[in-house]
Amino acid sequence: MKYDLTILCNLMKRPMYGYELKKVIERTLVTCDTTGTGFSSSMIYPSLAQFEQQGYIKKEVQLQAGKPNRNTYEMTEAGRQFFYDFVNDITSKTVHDRELFYYRLTCFEYLTERSRKKLLSGRRKYLEEGLFYLQGEEEDGKDPCREDLREFTRALAELELRHIAFFEDHIAAPCVVPIEARNRIDAVS
Repeated sequence: MKYDLTILCNLMKRPMYGYELKKVIERTLVTCDTTGTGFSSSMIYPSLAQFEQQGYIKKEVQLQAGKPNRNTYEMTEAGRQFFYDFVNDITSKTVHDRELFYYRLTCFEYLTERSRKKLLSGRRKYLEEGLFYLQGEEEDGKDPCREDLREFTRALAELELRHIAFFEDHIAAPCVVPIEARNRIDAVS
């Protein structure tokens, strides 16, 4: 599920109950989700159940008089290790897919310096190659819609490149991943 990273990233910060987690994820999606699909709490519960089954999170049921029980979710040590590996797994798909890229940026403090460099430089290269392609396209002048689309794509890529430059200036910012996990992650990547 595409929201797994966001679910885990938020649970890394502190335990949360389901409705609270849904609200936090909705705020994150305003930034990252470009599909325009609706998000509901029913979308996170299958992931939470799977993570609980895998031992990555634990659920505490809080009984409430006259109300439905409240389930609070919290990361386990195995879950933290899984998350460190998951967020730092930078692939070509992560770099080429805008949503996956921005989901990683929302977890920037959990990326190792090496992963930050790989993510940002990979995305920069991808965007610059796209701009180069756009510059090489023939200007046909006969199709104003196509020209408008090229201009929009160019402007979006240039805006994203400025955004990447901001994060590149913060590559050396503190990483909250414990040093042992950082060394393990960097040895694999």
